[in-house]
Amino acid sequence: MDKKRAVAPSMTQPREPKVAKRETADDRGASAATSAGHPAYCHSESCRGLKLSEMLHKHQQCVEEIDKLNEIIHLSNDEKLKEILRLREELKSMKSLMYDSVKEKESTLIEGKTLKEQLLKTSQIAKDMAQKLEKLEKLKQKTTTSAVEKEKKQTEEEIQVLNKKLHTVMGGNMHWQVYNTQRDHYVNTLMQQLDHLKLEVSESHEKHAGSCDEEMLEDAERTIASVKAKIDEIHREKEVLKDELMHFKELCDVKDRHIKELETQVERQSPPSSPTTAGLLRTKIQICTEDFEAERKDRERAQARIRDLEEEIELLKRQLSMFQQTAMSQMKSRREAALARYRREYEAQHPEYREQNRCLEGNTVVDRNDLEGGFDEID
Repeated sequence: MDKKRAVAPSMTQPREPKVAKRETADDRGASAATSAGHPAYCHSESCRGLKLSEMLHKHQQCVEEIDKLNEIIHLSNDEKLKEILRLREELKSMKSLMYDSVKEKESTLIEGKTLKEQLLKTSQIAKDMAQKLEKLEKLKQKTTTSAVEKEKKQTEEEIQVLNKKLHTVMGGNMHWQVYNTQRDHYVNTLMQQLDHLKLEVSESHEKHAGSCDEEMLEDAERTIASVKAKIDEIHREKEVLKDELMHFKELCDVKDRHIKELETQVERQSPPSSPTTAGLLRTKIQICTEDFEAERKDRERAQARIRDLEEEIELLKRQLSMFQQTAMSQMKSRREAALARYRREYEAQHPEYREQNRCLEGNTVVDRNDLEGGFDEID
């Protein structure tokens, strides 16, 4: 081990003369360049200075690494094992990082390929649409007056049909608006019922915390029963609301399909003589689609509200179960206190019972009928 440690200075010492020799050679080259009047003298001098500093820095790093290796060599076997395990862990982490970076590169390459494919598809679609538009313009120019009149009549009839369909769609939109108002009213009533239930639960807790007599226990049981009934009623109302939502969802899907059919019909017709009416129909259909999208969002909000109501119902159920548990525990403690009080009164009235207990070393021999009768009177 001492021989290995002594190797480090011998390895580091011979490098300094070499640097000195290079410096002398460079100095000679620089003096020759200056004597010859070379214009790149300053640049070559700065480059040599940078190389020299880099070499010195690398030399210093090598010396430090050699010192570290010498220290590791002189460590104990356990410390060497620890150092090996630490280096293995670092290698594993570096490998995992390299694997993650390779995965990220692959995912980016795949995304770039998909984006290129999508761009090519969109460009192709745009070209196809431009070609179709050119064909339509050529067809419009080639049509005669008689064909234009026939097409005009056909388009007017189709526009009338579309107007009728549009009126039906508007009626469905009005129906959705009425449904939205009814649904908001129903949700508000559910919120009021939940607030009322919360108030009843809090009041029952406060009453039960104050005094715990028979009347209050009966009131608590009645409130628990009423809360359970209201929870069941809310469940039933929730089921009805879910059924209505499913029904209106189906209606909305039917209306969406109908609107898409209308749009396709308008795009296929594209009458040359009445662009304004077709444009108006498109705008009306767009308005209807926006209304249906808004109604769909409202329906989603209503479903979210139903989920919130379900969570509140579960919370009320948990509160009721906790209230029942606390009521039972308080009733039990009250009965135990009453039994102890009655036992003390019984011992005060019957001193022989106390002497008997002393003789029997604390074993209680009490008349069960007397205790049960007194317990019933206390309750």
